[in-house]
Amino acid sequence: MLFVQSLPLFQLPQPLKKLRKLDDIILDSANGSNEFKVTLNKIRSKKDLNLKWDLEGDMLADSKKDPELCMKAVCVLYKQQTKDEKECNGTLHQNARGFSQTNVLTASKVAEIFTDGDSSGDLNKTVEELRRYDTKGSELCMTLAFKYSKQLFEIYKNKEDPFFMP
Repeated sequence: MLFVQSLPLFQLPQPLKKLRKLDDIILDSANGSNEFKVTLNKIRSKKDLNLKWDLEGDMLADSKKDPELCMKAVCVLYKQQTKDEKECNGTLHQNARGFSQTNVLTASKVAEIFTDGDSSGDLNKTVEELRRYDTKGSELCMTLAFKYSKQLFEIYKNKEDPFFMP
């Protein structure tokens, strides 16, 4: 009997080095840019949020996870105030829109800061800017978002504000 030595038809590559996580590769390519890290962290936190709110509870769950969403909620509520209410920083109409008399002064001032005075605009400040300005500011925004959650969810469902989405 003849034994034929079997030769491999191709050479398998040497074992590959353990691949690093994609995050490490991306961060290396960005040379550790702080702005890039902040953006990447934002993307990571957003992936845990819902893409659509079916229930008010979905919106509230996302609000707990995302201080920026609560900041947007304050801006959205401010836009619901009538022109004369904005001018006097008060509640003049019993229309169930915007802020109640107990919150209108503080919430309106906060919203004016967030929108740089543009009462029809979107949020122009970051969570970091809010925290530098007032360390308890994000807590206030969350409190307001929860207090006015029914109104906010109606605004979302009726697509009344393009800036207020998950």
